[in-house]
Amino acid sequence: MADIFALVRYNKQNDSYRLKIFSEESVPLFGPPLPSPPVFTNHQEFRDFVLVKLINGEKATLETPTFSQKRQRTLDMLIRSLYQDLMPDLHKNMLNRRSFSDVLPESPKSTRKKEEARQAEFVRLGQALKLKTTVKGDATANLATTSFCKKEPWESQSFCNNFPHEVVCADSWGQSLLVSTDAGILLIDDGQPSVQVFDKTLQIKQMHVLEALDLLIARTDKGKDSRLLVFRLSAVQKGIETKQMIRSKYDCRENKLERTKGCHLYAINTHHGSELRIVVAIRNKLLLVTKKHNPRNILTSSSLLSSSESPVEEFQYIREICLSDPPVVMTLVDGPTGDSDNMICVAYRHQFDLVNESTGESYRLHHVESNKVNFVAAIDVYEDGEAGLLLCYNYVCQYRKVYPFNGGSPLIQPSAYDFHFSWNQVPYAVVCAFPYILAFTTDSIEIRLVVNGNLVHTAVVPDLQLVASRVRHRKIIFDCFCDICFFHLERDNLSMTNPS
Repeated sequence: MADIFALVRYNKQNDSYRLKIFSEESVPLFGPPLPSPPVFTNHQEFRDFVLVKLINGEKATLETPTFSQKRQRTLDMLIRSLYQDLMPDLHKNMLNRRSFSDVLPESPKSTRKKEEARQAEFVRLGQALKLKTTVKGDATANLATTSFCKKEPWESQSFCNNFPHEVVCADSWGQSLLVSTDAGILLIDDGQPSVQVFDKTLQIKQMHVLEALDLLIARTDKGKDSRLLVFRLSAVQKGIETKQMIRSKYDCRENKLERTKGCHLYAINTHHGSELRIVVAIRNKLLLVTKKHNPRNILTSSSLLSSSESPVEEFQYIREICLSDPPVVMTLVDGPTGDSDNMICVAYRHQFDLVNESTGESYRLHHVESNKVNFVAAIDVYEDGEAGLLLCYNYVCQYRKVYPFNGGSPLIQPSAYDFHFSWNQVPYAVVCAFPYILAFTTDSIEIRLVVNGNLVHTAVVPDLQLVASRVRHRKIIFDCFCDICFFHLERDNLSMTNPS
C-alpha cells in the first residue's frame, strides 16, 4: 500500500539484512516492533518477521480515516441489509408461535434430520438477534462476526488456589512460576505441589528468569547486606530433579556479583540481542555490568557436568556513574547504533533524566510539576527501531519519543508524537503489553490502549498484587485473596503475533 514502505538492505560482509519501515502519520502503530538495531542474520527469521510486519501494516492502514470510514459505512449497510432480511422472519416465526417446533415450515419425519433442522433454525435466529443488538447500538460492530461467548483477553484463570504464603515477587519459568515468599523461594506449577528451591534465609525482593541465557538474576533483602545474585537455571533445575538439600543464603556466596553490596534496585535491557546489560543502583551510584551473549553457551546435559554452577565469572564490570540522588525508577534504553548511545532513564526528586552509559552525562527528559511525586515506572517502547518512553507517575502516563542521538546526546524536544493520559486511580505498577497498557492499584486493573490512552476495560480485583509480567509472552500474573491468577493479553483480530 502507498501508506507504508519497507526498505530492505543486504550487507554482503556479514550476510545480514537491515530493515526500515516508513509509514504515514495517520497509520497507527503496529507490531512486531523492530529490534534495536534492526539487523537480522538469520534469513528464515527475517523472512517470517517481514511477512508478519507487512501483514500487520496492511491491517493497520485499514484503521486510517481514508479506509476506516468506508469500511464502517459498508459494514453498516451490510448489517442493516441482513437485519431487514432476517428480522421480519424472526417476528413472524418466533413471536406468533407457541412452541419452537412450530417455527419449522416442514417438519422432517427422520429424527436426525429434524434435529439438524432445529439446530440450523437456532443459528439463523441467533444471528438475527445478534444483528438486532448491533443495530440498536447495544453492542460493537464486530459483534456481528464474533461469538457472544468469545473469551475476553483479560479474563483471568486460576493458577494456584489458596496459596498459603505472602508473595514478594516472582517470574515465570516455562509453564511454572518461581515465587519469592516469606517462607523462601518456591517453584509452583498448576495442580502440582510446590517445590522449595531456597529456604527463608534468602529473601529475594526482585528477580528475572532468562531462559534463553540459562540465567536467574535476583536481588536479595534491603540494607547493607543487599546483593545481586546470578544462578544458572540448569543448575537450579538439576538440584530440584536430584532432590538435593534446599539451599540457604550461605550456600549462595559464590553467586554474588562483585561491587553490588548495598544495592536497592536493578534493571536489565529487555531487548538484549548481542549482550545482556544490567544497571545496579547503590544509593546514588549506578553500576554497569554486562554479560556477552553467545547462543552456543546454552548448556546441554552433557556439558553441564564440566561447567561451573555459578556464572559470576561471565559478568564483567564496566563503569560507575554517580547521580545527584538515589534513583526510584530505572530502565535501560537501547541506542539505535550500538554501545556508544545506550542510555539509562532514571527518576528521582521531581524529574526523569536520561543518562548516557558511555559518558555518564545526564539530560533532562521530563520535569514533574507537582509538590508530591509518586514515581511508578519508565517503560521503554520500541517501534521501527526508534525508542520511546512511557513515563508513569501519580495519575499521569506521559509518552516521550527519544530521537536518534547526535554526537552522544539524545535529541529531547517536543514532538507531535508526544501525548499523555490520566488513570482513574493512582497505580503502584504499570505494565505495557502492546497494544495495551495496564495499571495496577490495590483493588483494580485498568486497561487502556497505548496509542491513544483510551480506556478498554476496568477489572475490580480486591486485595490485588502484581506478581509478574512476561511481556514477550503477553502473560500477566497477579495475586488476590491468596489465589495466584493470570491472563494472556491476546492481540485483537486486526493483528498477528510474531511466529518467532
